[in-house]
Amino acid sequence: HKGQYGKKVDWIGYSLEITGERVVARIKEEFMNEFAGLTAKILTQNTVTFSDLRSYAGKANHVATLIRTWRPFLDQLWAALAAKRTSNAPSGKIWVKQISSSLLWLRAFCAQESGEIERSWYFDFYSAQGSQDIMVLDASPFSLGGVLVEDGVLSSWFSDPLTQQDVARFGHEIGSSKGQQTWEALVVLVAVRTWMPRWVHKRTSITLKSDNMAALAMTAKMKTNINGLIAKELAIALSKASFSIRFLVHIPGVMNSIADALSRLNDPSHNFAVPALLANVPRAQVEE
Repeated sequence: HKGQYGKKVDWIGYSLEITGERVVARIKEEFMNEFAGLTAKILTQNTVTFSDLRSYAGKANHVATLIRTWRPFLDQLWAALAAKRTSNAPSGKIWVKQISSSLLWLRAFCAQESGEIERSWYFDFYSAQGSQDIMVLDASPFSLGGVLVEDGVLSSWFSDPLTQQDVARFGHEIGSSKGQQTWEALVVLVAVRTWMPRWVHKRTSITLKSDNMAALAMTAKMKTNINGLIAKELAIALSKASFSIRFLVHIPGVMNSIADALSRLNDPSHNFAVPALLANVPRAQVEE
């Protein structure tokens, strides 16, 4: 009795529709408006009841089924529900400040995706092999650098100097090795924002290569002990894509020579230049 047949069907809170050469999955605008309203309401309170938070987390989990990068933001909600009662919150309630970080970021998602949420998958995603894209990244205390390889061909590169705005935001001086882990994480975010428009609407097997294990772990889990802001901004960026990064590969620093050179173009103690291999490869414009 629950069976449906046609070019448009509803399935557990979603609508699935075949339009032209693609299938579109949507979460209804009414649902998202209700969720955004609940988020705003909880943020105005000091406490939230277990039952209300459980209902809210369930709604958030529903969205995360379509937008997988929401999942790291739900950990805090479920942890608060599962924790043994150790705070002095009123009986049956949880302090909102315990979950405020997740609430604020979910609110940010809702703000950028106002109304109905939609993701598309074209039929040729499955009839064709798709492209093989590789991002090779590196960072130094002076610059961020990376190259993009599409189907075995060097197709784009960037070198972006660190600025005083980065110093103010992350608290590490330019040229100081203390900020190295932060910059290694930041270059992943910069690369995704720079190149994602090239593959956001096509079937792509994306590989990220880096010589920094912490940056790779951040990309896999969308959270990190290095800088939570960068991890969450990365999750927001990747939430717009139908396909995300598939493979994460650690490469020794000595094998990362091109990206390493690009990350050191602004190092005043050396005379690094753009590698000759990139002479005829377009330089990407990095978002400010």
